[in-house]
Amino acid sequence: MKAQGVDVRPIKLAGGDSHVNEVFFDDVTISDDHRMSPVGGGFAVAMATLMIERYVATDSAGFGPHLDLFIDLAKTTEMNGKPLIADGRIRQQIARNYAMRSGLNAITARAMLMMQAGMTPGPEGSLNKLVSVRSRQKLSELAIDLQGSEGFAYDDHAQQKDNWTSSWINAPTGRIAGGADEMLLNTIAEKILGLPQDHRPDKGVAFNQIPS
Repeated sequence: MKAQGVDVRPIKLAGGDSHVNEVFFDDVTISDDHRMSPVGGGFAVAMATLMIERYVATDSAGFGPHLDLFIDLAKTTEMNGKPLIADGRIRQQIARNYAMRSGLNAITARAMLMMQAGMTPGPEGSLNKLVSVRSRQKLSELAIDLQGSEGFAYDDHAQQKDNWTSSWINAPTGRIAGGADEMLLNTIAEKILGLPQDHRPDKGVAFNQIPS
């Protein structure tokens, strides 16, 4: 990253911060001691890195608020004179999220045990990241809706793990970082479900040989 010609340009996100970047390489030259794989094996390194990142760089809440915060909101917010927790539709959402997060926690626990045993975790991390961030976005949107006009309040300094508005507005970043939804769906289809790959006319063709 410190090599001459590497240009890092921060991207300002909807939430106001800049923790992702565009990276440009202008005639960058590095020495062979920076190589992390056999020549031609860089893609395998990238895939292994992403596979592990999808376990350690997220959680079952998609790095959003804990489910307990939604339960507290449902207990303290009323509709038609009754707390929202009394509404069966709200309780159903709580139950669905609890079951989903419990399943994702089990997948992560299994992957961590595999890594402790010196094994490489499987592609299930794609399922973990895809489902957790999507559900975080939906639950955050529901929490905002339940608050009525108060849900529009936005605090630049609020943390996305304890503030529903901050969680919702920053969720799209989580659906791109570490692999966009479309990439994760392909991985789940091919590596977990065993479905055939999409047609790829560029497969096996060197990048600089692909017509553009």
